[in-house]
Amino acid sequence: MQKLFSLICLYLSIGLSQAKARSDYDAVAKECTTSLSDFPDIRLPGALRPERYHLDIVPSTNGPPYIFHCTTTIILICNEPTEYIRLHSLNQLFLSIRLELLPDDYIFTNNWTHAYQHETDISNHTSPFYNFDTFYEFVKGRFVGTQNSEVDQFLAGNSTIFEELNKPNEQNEPNGKASKTEREISGYSIISCSQTPHEMIEMQVNKPLTTGRVYKLELKTMSIITSDSIGLYHAAFTDKVTGAESDVLTTMFEPTRARYVFPCFDEPDFKAVFTATITRAENKISIMNLPRRMTLGPDANGNYVDVFDEPRDVRMSTYLLTFAIGEFDSIEGNYNDIQTRVFGHRSFINDAQLILDVTKLGLEFFEHYFQIPYVFPKLDSVVVPKMDFGGMEHWGLVTYNRKAAIFENIDSYSFVNLNTLVAHEVAHQWFGNLVSPSWWDDLWLNEGFATYMMYFAMDKMSPDLQIADLFFTSPVRGIHEVMTVDQKNNSHPIYVPVKEPQEIEEIFDVISYAKGGAVIKMMAFFLGEGTFQNGLKRYLIKHSFSTASHNDLWVALSEQAKEDGLPMTDVKSVMDTWILEPHYPVVMVTIADDMSSVCFEQSVFVETAGQESRADDVIWQIPIACTSATELDFEKGPDDIMWLQEKRQCFAIDILAPGDWLLCNVKQEGFYRVNYSLENWRRLTDQLNLDHTVIHSINRAQLINDAWELNKMGHVTASVALETLEYLEKEAEYLPWKTASLHLEYLDQLLQLSRHYGQFRIYMKSKLERVYCKSSHRSTLQQRMLHRTVTRWACEFDLPSCIQDMLDIYTAHVQDENIQIEADILNTVFCVAEREGQYVPLSKRKEAPFQNEVDAEMLASGCVRTPWEIMESLDFQLHQPFPNKGVLDRLTATPTGRLVATLYMLDRWPDIANMSTAEPYTTVLFVQELVEKISTQWELQQVENVLNIDDVGRAILVQQKGLITARINYWEEIQDEVISWLYRPRE
Repeated sequence: MQKLFSLICLYLSIGLSQAKARSDYDAVAKECTTSLSDFPDIRLPGALRPERYHLDIVPSTNGPPYIFHCTTTIILICNEPTEYIRLHSLNQLFLSIRLELLPDDYIFTNNWTHAYQHETDISNHTSPFYNFDTFYEFVKGRFVGTQNSEVDQFLAGNSTIFEELNKPNEQNEPNGKASKTEREISGYSIISCSQTPHEMIEMQVNKPLTTGRVYKLELKTMSIITSDSIGLYHAAFTDKVTGAESDVLTTMFEPTRARYVFPCFDEPDFKAVFTATITRAENKISIMNLPRRMTLGPDANGNYVDVFDEPRDVRMSTYLLTFAIGEFDSIEGNYNDIQTRVFGHRSFINDAQLILDVTKLGLEFFEHYFQIPYVFPKLDSVVVPKMDFGGMEHWGLVTYNRKAAIFENIDSYSFVNLNTLVAHEVAHQWFGNLVSPSWWDDLWLNEGFATYMMYFAMDKMSPDLQIADLFFTSPVRGIHEVMTVDQKNNSHPIYVPVKEPQEIEEIFDVISYAKGGAVIKMMAFFLGEGTFQNGLKRYLIKHSFSTASHNDLWVALSEQAKEDGLPMTDVKSVMDTWILEPHYPVVMVTIADDMSSVCFEQSVFVETAGQESRADDVIWQIPIACTSATELDFEKGPDDIMWLQEKRQCFAIDILAPGDWLLCNVKQEGFYRVNYSLENWRRLTDQLNLDHTVIHSINRAQLINDAWELNKMGHVTASVALETLEYLEKEAEYLPWKTASLHLEYLDQLLQLSRHYGQFRIYMKSKLERVYCKSSHRSTLQQRMLHRTVTRWACEFDLPSCIQDMLDIYTAHVQDENIQIEADILNTVFCVAEREGQYVPLSKRKEAPFQNEVDAEMLASGCVRTPWEIMESLDFQLHQPFPNKGVLDRLTATPTGRLVATLYMLDRWPDIANMSTAEPYTTVLFVQELVEKISTQWELQQVENVLNIDDVGRAILVQQKGLITARINYWEEIQDEVISWLYRPRE
């Protein structure tokens, strides 16, 4: 994301009195320069610290484009003498800057006031530049030589620095200088103002600020309200029945975007108390982190001012500040004396009940778990039309993306995602808000903890849902997913030194969230639940309303471990390698012939041998707990751990009988893979076939996942991986089937263009028939998720009973719209109806369909199977500004679809390549969906012939060829074993 500075320093006015808006604009003092100073530091200096901010926000009421006026008042404490004030600021028009020395006891007497502190009547007040055209003319008129194009660039958020500032106001200041009396009273003046690198401004003061003294800095700015989810931005709800739009203004400041809205110390370590006043139209309401104390108005423009200025003792980082303005309705349901509400558009507010319910449950759970009260008198939520994330943990006012939070007919996946999303944001109120990371390199302290806690808390709050187990198989930030990511060459450590804003944004990824959560899960295991809980409490209490690093967490947990008498008390020595190194280990397990001991050997698990040699000196301290066919104990704790602290270690064990299998990493508490001898693998898969239920479902999923990933890396043969699938027709639980389905899908792609694909389809039907029939019983959440997964596969492989069931369900629904299709199988039902030629478009039978029905109809267009229908659907998608990824995936997911898409690319490549100029997303997405399934040299040759024609194709080929070649080579290595396995006799 390109971020350009926009700083226009018009003039500086120094004084004690509060000036009126118009006179602020006309006062003139020293001119500010716009040259870059020699300032290499990316971090703000510590000479000044903010104690309090007050923001007076006045947004425009007409647009787009929209603008807003902000008066930022900062109370500063000087920690060391300095002549410079440095703040973060980006894309702002500065109107005035004032600096004032305050009495020594200002902070401690709570003498904090703002313009509306004691106001009761604002009927004579006017709001500056409410009319956009007036603002446009003002900008042009105040800058001599400014061209319309320069103003337009500012309004687009990409402004150039105006080089010539406005001339002195002859009427007010004939000499172009501030009055002598004003200077003498203040004692301070800003003698220069410049833009510096790293999105900062630097103001030089006429004399050093004094250590221990308190100052008030007032900055008046105007900025653009963006349409992107950056800073203060504009979006709109559309009523699906009437089509009417409802405007919303809201904010997104994480990680470094508060500087787009007001000049500030925009780093997490600079915590301060925030208050605000927000001007709004009569038909809208405004909400922010704090409760609204009162509303004033109307003013001379017919607008109202909402005052948010209590409590005044909660210190937070700038990225946690937020506010929203819109025509909101709300629902309410308090937890004890904490007000909890959800705000949103009237058309869907009643669908927000789940957010409210989980918020209340989360407050109750986390207050009890941490034994630390929630600090605000309210925890509101607001659902906004769009944002970059599913949710954002603003303290006291959590923001949710409508697409992630509102469902008219919710399916099991969305139900899980919404529950965990809300639990995630409520967990942040302690981990991230009460205690924030000192710097963004410890982002995982926020996101890893919230990820772990969202599963842990949901398991405690609603144990019947069994949501904690879904941490392993979640397609978004799940443990299996992140292990696949972390074994790639280009992975990065959990703790990453970051500097620039772009680097900071890049680490908001699956490593920080899911790997962070997974190693925290491992830490909770080896410390034990009680020690872990009390250690977290110790950490949070010590660093409340402040910031901390991972080393502070290690200290708190180590102290608690010593106090509790644990054998492992040096948390830092264990955890540093897990967060400071990329990748993770694989542990080779070797059982002694007499079954009395076991040896473990660790090595890094990474894609290439070159990476292995570079990481060969990395030694993880690995907590290993095992069980056996004789013991069958899947509830392990700290006392059961064997610590692998060297490259290879052996331990005496007494849980094995002759012929037993041994299974390690019980319930996959540790973040590592496990490999065994061929004999032990055989015993484990024999157990799965004999009675799979004696092995915990988490470990059944782990065995399947580890075996296949070990095979891809050459650690075990394909036969070992294939044997883990043999028992699947008996499997009646979601986790193993979900894990197996991902590897079966990959195997399906490898086989599709071979003459053995028909035999694979016969094999798949044999595995699916029994489990499809059994999965129709779905009283629990995981049973519904299993039925969804198995139904999709059964119909993909043309299981007759599945096809007929889907058609019967669809026919009944079309004949009577009161018969709703179960949300979990909606996509499959629509897909089968489309494929079988029985689909009736929604436009012909429903005035206001559910959004998931609209989405399912779009996906169904990718279910066609005849070449001409595939060609037609491809043509339609590739002429959309944003093609549907799911549709393209389905179109290229069958042998016919792959061949037709390849021929389509051969025939139409010049047109597709030309799209890259206007719609680069379209070209890349189409090619990616096609090439990620390639498994034959013929396909690769066709793609190379096309893509090498021009620069667009060559650039895509450079990115994709390595992955294609690796897939082809992998298939060549395993195909003999796979074919032999497919044709072997079975009962």
